[in-house]
Amino acid sequence: MVARFGAVPPRSSATMNTTGITHRTVEVNGLSLHLAEAGPADGPVVLLLHGFPECWYSWRHQLLALSAAGCARWRPTSADTPAATRRRPSGRTRSCTWSATRWVCSTRSAPSAVVVGHDWGAPVAWHTAQLRPDRVRGVVGLSVPFLPRGSTRPTEGLARRFGAGFYQLHFQAPGVADAELGADPLTAAWNRVPIVSPALYVAGEHDMVVAGVPFEALVTSLRRSVTDLRDAVSLPGCGHWTQQERPAEVNRAVVDFVAGLA
Repeated sequence: MVARFGAVPPRSSATMNTTGITHRTVEVNGLSLHLAEAGPADGPVVLLLHGFPECWYSWRHQLLALSAAGCARWRPTSADTPAATRRRPSGRTRSCTWSATRWVCSTRSAPSAVVVGHDWGAPVAWHTAQLRPDRVRGVVGLSVPFLPRGSTRPTEGLARRFGAGFYQLHFQAPGVADAELGADPLTAAWNRVPIVSPALYVAGEHDMVVAGVPFEALVTSLRRSVTDLRDAVSLPGCGHWTQQERPAEVNRAVVDFVAGLA
């Protein structure tokens, strides 16, 4: 089913009260990982993965909503992008991110978790569900849909769509991030492997990530690889920063999805 929400809710300029959100820093594979948490300490985990260059604060609306409205027994946790430490990270960049995702689940004594990702966090969420469906109770992607492994390099597609000056292409320059990016694990073994975890997809109507693609066509394509896509939500008039531009709609969609997994 394709759900479309209607009127845009009024926005408040008041500073949001984040009381009830706790913070801690943990070490994962030589990286410092900041966790912002809400809800009961022994509750099942809803792991929120932000994009680039963001932090836990982008999930402030969802942290409180998930711990209060209908999902009080759940433990929403926002994991910040690992920050550099004095030690060089061991292993590979994305592998470390997947490991951090699994580590959060393990330290919360959770055999599985609902993983929610936005922007750069969305591919990590999708691929965590693909690689470890036994640990992912459900997956939610905001903005960025799941993209199966293709026959051409992703950078070639980015250059055709956005031009040579696109920031992700800039990262390919020698001496910038090529060492880390070049060390990403080979994923050929997962070529065409579907995502079988229950899934939700949410995107803004004016999000540049999916600009020019009819939403119905996007959902049809997504269902080929995400076999249990429970819902797909298009937010009229919304841009890229979905959970911050439209917190009420995103909260309702995610809360309903999580509640349906109980």
